[in-house]
Amino acid sequence: MTTPAQRLGSLLCLSLLLGGSFRLAAAQAPAIPDYQIGDSATGTVKTPVRIRFVDPAATEAEREAKAREVHPFFRYVSGVSNSVESAFRNAYNQSRAGFLQSCEKSLGKAAFGRGGLDDETLAKVRSSFQRSNNGFPVTLDLARLWTSGDDGMAQQNRWAETLRQATSRVIRPSGTWSGSSITAKEVRLLPVAAFDETISLYDAERKCRMFRRSTMVPLNRARQELEDTFAPTEREVAKFLSALVEPNCDFDHDLTRQSAFPMTNDLWAYSQLDAGETVVEAGQTIDARTKAALDEVRRGSALTIASSQVAQAPAEVAPVRNDAAEASGATARMNAELERVRAEGVAKQQQIIRWAGIAFCLLGVAAIGLWWKVIKRRPRMSMVRRSGEATLVRREPSQPIATTSMPYAMRRMLHERGSLLACQEQAESEIQRFEQGLLELHTPLNERLKAYEQRIVDLERQLASRTEENRELIRAAIDTTRRKLAVEREARSIRVN
Repeated sequence: MTTPAQRLGSLLCLSLLLGGSFRLAAAQAPAIPDYQIGDSATGTVKTPVRIRFVDPAATEAEREAKAREVHPFFRYVSGVSNSVESAFRNAYNQSRAGFLQSCEKSLGKAAFGRGGLDDETLAKVRSSFQRSNNGFPVTLDLARLWTSGDDGMAQQNRWAETLRQATSRVIRPSGTWSGSSITAKEVRLLPVAAFDETISLYDAERKCRMFRRSTMVPLNRARQELEDTFAPTEREVAKFLSALVEPNCDFDHDLTRQSAFPMTNDLWAYSQLDAGETVVEAGQTIDARTKAALDEVRRGSALTIASSQVAQAPAEVAPVRNDAAEASGATARMNAELERVRAEGVAKQQQIIRWAGIAFCLLGVAAIGLWWKVIKRRPRMSMVRRSGEATLVRREPSQPIATTSMPYAMRRMLHERGSLLACQEQAESEIQRFEQGLLELHTPLNERLKAYEQRIVDLERQLASRTEENRELIRAAIDTTRRKLAVEREARSIRVN
């Protein structure tokens, strides 16, 4: 079984050999010039192997065919209708003002009332004005209406309504538009404020609405249909109004291309040439397809030469593999030695920890023994009654008690008992000082009883306000004071008897 080190060495040697083989193959490959599109081939090139390459022209054709299936974007400007109507009204008002000025200049006044100006004179004035008028055309009926004092607002509103109806439709430019090859029956109508408004594909997809492609009207048909709605006597007005009609939608090539990109980006068309076929003839102009084939031939030739050299590689790899095996064996022996040293270190570490634990236990036992020797030598206080009075006397410790074999609970109880005895000794000493003060003052028996009772009350009050550390001391003082009080009362009863 080969070790990981052996496998790593073999892979390293093989990679070095393959890299050298590919470099040698590239150097020995047939010298095919790196032609660019538009160059003329200096010689005939045939492929030594079977090749498969991307055909740019076929790829573009497939992508265009797929892009025809998407719904195209059309920008729709609804404000075109308002601008067309505004242009009509301005032209109407300018023509009316100019015609009335012409009448005033020719006839001395502009308004003649109804029937005040004959048709022959009105026709002459109108013809003279029309020769210099490039705006809204003035018909004979409109001239008669203006000279009679009427501004013709009803007629103006009628024509404006007709124009608004014509421009309210979706009108695209006339002729063949750039996306007319798209086969989708519906388009995406995108409302915008202006044709040159910048908008992203994400916003366009959210704001657009689907619209039947067949309901879109070319500009030339919209103008012709508008002219057909007028009577022959208003033909000049119809031509002027139809000229005002403008497209309110237009094909958006960029947004349509962006929306089709996810569908067409992964489409590729491939061509194939067998071994021995001619890739390019001498003198032939290099196009995109020929360049792709030549590049693939260059790569295929280098790969073929490298494959033949790799077939001869085992004989050259054998010595390198033997050296790698020896190196891996030395590495294995080194790893085994490292494992042995690591195991010895772990064993020594465990031994040190074990002896340290034993030493710690021994030190603990010695500390406990020393502590107990100090505790058992402390003096003890005992109560002795002499002639009716209780006094505290020091009691020497009794025989030592072996504690080395005592359990932990008993040693704890002994420690607490020592603390309680210390508190009791301190409390009894304070009561003795208090009693000595009363005796020195020669206080009567009743006053001493009241003093003991008051002392008990004070100690109980202190007991309620002190912390846990001082409570044992105060309790011992209270007990001692009560015993003194009992002794005094007993002495009082003896005296009375």
